[in-house]
Amino acid sequence: MMEEWDLTSIQAGTVGSNSLYGMMMGALILAPITDKFGRKNVLVICMILFSVFTLGAWLEPNLTCFTVMRFIAAIGKGSLMPNVISLMTEYSPKQNRAIIVAAMYCDYSIGGIME
Repeated sequence: MMEEWDLTSIQAGTVGSNSLYGMMMGALILAPITDKFGRKNVLVICMILFSVFTLGAWLEPNLTCFTVMRFIAAIGKGSLMPNVISLMTEYSPKQNRAIIVAAMYCDYSIGGIME
C-alpha cells in the first residue's frame, strides 16, 4: 500500500494509529451502551459496522477516505471484544469460565496478528 499510494512511513503510521484510536473509542463509547440496548443487538450492529466500513476502506481511492473508513470500522471492532467477553462470561460453565475467557483473549490477539 505504501508503494501503490506513495505513502511515507509517517502517513502509514497515522493510518495505523487512527485505527487504534477508533478501537479505543469503540471500547469506551459503544461497549457501555450494551446494557441499555442488549449485548447481542450491539454485537450485531458492531459486526455490521466493522464489515461494511472495512469493505468501504477496500474500495476507497485515496488516503483520506481510506483512513476515515478504517477509523469507523475500528470503532465497531473496538466494541466487539468487550461484548464478546461479556457474553462468553455469561454463557460459559462456571468450572471452565476462566479458560474460555482466556482463550477468547488469545484468539483475539492471534486474529490481530494474522490480519
